[in-house]
Amino acid sequence: MRARPHRDDSIQSRPESADPCATMSPDLKPGIRYRYRYTVSETKTVPNLYPEFGEFREMPEVFATGFLVGLLEGACQLAIKPYLDWPREQSLGTHVNFSHLAATPPGLTVTVDCEVLAVDGRRVVGETWLREARSRGMLLLAPTSRSRTWSIMGGPDVDGDARGEMVEAVAARHPVDRGRVLLTGMSDGATYALLLGLREGLPFTHLAPACGVLHPFLLADGGIARARGRPVYLVHGALDWMFPVPAARLARDMLAAAGARLVHREIEDLSHTYPRDENPRILDWLMAA
Repeated sequence: MRARPHRDDSIQSRPESADPCATMSPDLKPGIRYRYRYTVSETKTVPNLYPEFGEFREMPEVFATGFLVGLLEGACQLAIKPYLDWPREQSLGTHVNFSHLAATPPGLTVTVDCEVLAVDGRRVVGETWLREARSRGMLLLAPTSRSRTWSIMGGPDVDGDARGEMVEAVAARHPVDRGRVLLTGMSDGATYALLLGLREGLPFTHLAPACGVLHPFLLADGGIARARGRPVYLVHGALDWMFPVPAARLARDMLAAAGARLVHREIEDLSHTYPRDENPRILDWLMAA
């Protein structure tokens, strides 16, 4: 069995770190791949899950999904550990999305293939958009910020021009539908997607921010007016603890008032994490535009 999960990691600095916001190694970047093979042990079967639940002990002795989560976590840690200042910097999984479809008895081997697709500040993203993009014949770019987060903190924008240049570089080699160039991001990346996407002179036609907020700069310099007629797919979690839902609703109302062609999705059981299940809807929305 080969598992190719979607998984998000947050890189955590331990308390003894002199600078908990220090920039991560520039070598930690998209394209890193790692393979881990594990022979299923009898101790990792369903009956060995939580002893508090007697029902588990009555179930078949096959590899437990609960232990599979731990295996994916461990393999992803090993994939990026060489690029961390371990143990000062450590990897903590914050979201997984996979299907466990085949029963695996003890003695058989599980293969985990890991790939880093994006590094967003201190968040490392595994397979997120790749499957949906490939299945629809779309080109996918997964850049990372040049500093510890995107250019939203009030200093010079060191990320924006490079994003536009990346699109132009791809368009020089591949056919690109200039009417469907999507910019998306999560958390700070979502806030930056709105800020950058409403800037003049860049190629992005559609915006799909997830779990972010409207940047004050858009209000201060009148940039929100450039949302008129712009397709925006706004996603937020009702349980978001980082950017509470009233902030997302304010962004929704201001974008709608500015004339954006807005789709707003407030997901009841979503906290501050990437809404993986929205990817097909977002891409179908983009294709139907």
